Amino acid sequence: MTISLDSTVAGVAAGTSYVPLEFTNTSAGPCTLPSYPGVTFASAAGGPPIGAPAVQQDKTAVQTVLVAPGQLAHAWLQIASAANYPAARCHPVTAQGLLVSLTSSSPPSFVADPVLTCAEPPAASTILSVFPVRTGQPQRGTMP
Repeated sequence: MTISLDSTVAGVAAGTSYVPLEFTNTSAGPCTLPSYPGVTFASAAGGPPIGAPAVQQDKTAVQTVLVAPGQLAHAWLQIASAANYPAARCHPVTAQGLLVSLTSSSPPSFVADPVLTCAEPPAASTILSVFPVRTGQPQRGTMP
């Protein structure tokens, strides 16, 4: 399984970015993906994580997804801009990428993508959200 971000179809709205996280089945057989990957910002490939894990959105869509060999699936990420929050409360820091987990028993994959985020998000703030995994390639304008 190859995991990447597709910035070519990303979108921005009101201080929030929407970027699809893509999963490509590189094996010879079908694979099953969970409804939601575990996603956190990370300071480097080996961690440590920065901030809280992504909040799962649209929980009514919970289902596992079967991905055929050579095919894609995707999950949209919603990333709030650190600039939306006062620096004294957010403690801005540059994450070097994302740690993405597909199962609790395997180590997370690192997806490099430097982004400014909050080391300590203000209370009741959601900096990173993940939407359910869907089959196929993401299309611009179809973000949640």
